[in-house]
Amino acid sequence: MPIAEAGQAQLVILRPYMMQGQLSGTPLYLDGEEIGQIAHDSYMYVNISPGRHQMDIESPLRIEWLDGAFEYEPLVINALPGKTYYYEMAWKTRTVRMDYPAYGMAMDDAYGMDWKLLTDEEAKEKLEGRTNSPTFDQYEQLKASGQIEFEHKARAR
Repeated sequence: MPIAEAGQAQLVILRPYMMQGQLSGTPLYLDGEEIGQIAHDSYMYVNISPGRHQMDIESPLRIEWLDGAFEYEPLVINALPGKTYYYEMAWKTRTVRMDYPAYGMAMDDAYGMDWKLLTDEEAKEKLEGRTNSPTFDQYEQLKASGQIEFEHKARAR
């Protein structure tokens, strides 16, 4: 794990193994700008300037007709220079009953996500064996250096 650049903080996001969304990357947004897609059972890190930042996700479950079925709050962080923050995406489900007669269906499960702050020790244990999902900027650096040759999925929105 690289150390935060001088005068910067580092934000490390871990995406755990789970059944939902195994085949797709979850887009991550920092201050409204998509920084990359975090793969299943991996992590992503990014250097950030000190101050207030907001990390957001885009989930296929966050679609309009599921109105209220996805519980989620963005991660808001007040970063200090030289500090590394480790957060795990903690997915959750709960049982509810929602009827959508216009769509001819009913839904019994609702999904959501919380951000779980990890200690340095917890993060070290959870990071072991996981692969890094590069941010778009990290991907461009790897591509320019010849370390990777495949094309990264283009930024959405």
